[in-house]
Amino acid sequence: MLGLLLAGLSLYSLGKIADPQAALALVSGARWPALALAVLLLVASLAAKSFRWRSLLPGGEPLDRTEAYRIFHVSMLMNNVLPFRLGDGVRILSPSIRQRVTAGQAVMVLVAERLVDVVVLAGLAVIAAPWVGRLLPLPSAEPLEDAAENAASAVPFVAGLVLSIAVGYVVVRALPSRYRPASLVVRALGRFASLWADAVTVVRVDRAKGARMLAWTALAWVGTVWLHYVLLEALGIRGDVSVAVAVTLSTNLSMAIPTAPAHIGVFHAAAAAPLLASGASSDSALAYAVLVHAVNTVPAMLIGLACLLATSRLIPRRRRALAS
Repeated sequence: MLGLLLAGLSLYSLGKIADPQAALALVSGARWPALALAVLLLVASLAAKSFRWRSLLPGGEPLDRTEAYRIFHVSMLMNNVLPFRLGDGVRILSPSIRQRVTAGQAVMVLVAERLVDVVVLAGLAVIAAPWVGRLLPLPSAEPLEDAAENAASAVPFVAGLVLSIAVGYVVVRALPSRYRPASLVVRALGRFASLWADAVTVVRVDRAKGARMLAWTALAWVGTVWLHYVLLEALGIRGDVSVAVAVTLSTNLSMAIPTAPAHIGVFHAAAAAPLLASGASSDSALAYAVLVHAVNTVPAMLIGLACLLATSRLIPRRRRALAS
């Protein structure tokens, strides 16, 4: 619910600071060669991410590259259609995956992907820090008010806290023993130990596998940063690589919060913010946000839909082959 609220507030705020019709006019005038290059960069970046995911899967027999490409893009399609990143379940529950790894291992592969991306985003943040530091004003130092003057306002808060603790104690005492916090903690620790074993299995990679994972990661993120830079050129917005890095950083951080399908609203606000900070007009920032979102979602959804339709044709053939 909070994610959907953030999406609505983001769209409302962008609509208030910019003229949607003027922004759409800028989008319609975007340079087609640059748009075509951006789509190619997206396709290459997604392919690299799908092969990186494949390289992280444990087990003896590796997943076929075509199958990995198909499963990854179907999950991307579902993430753009369903809220809260529910499409990630495709990469956990897919029959091809369940035949090779456990559900826990599949989950830990997704966690490992997120951790690798967090490291990359941290590196991008270091790169963009000097540029961001020049744009953001330092907070003004305001004197603190006397604590005695605010003591009265703290009384309702303290009373509510005490009441909440009392109600929580009564509720816990009324629960069956298996649902009490101590029992839940014991079961959670057992589950954590199982996930830890799965995590050790996932991260135990040899040098060749680690090198492939790093290579695919580098290709994916270089393609993403370059895509954002090319779209600046497509709209004729003056910017440099640091702006593209800042957009990459802000949009990917915004997608860490499960929100509406395709991260509508939150993604747009995250894409527009670096341009507004760099001095671009609000109409240009909104146009860029719309264009970046469209390029990042529409081609990925079309590829995912094609993979899904191909799967629906392959399943009856496999069933007939098994029956014969």
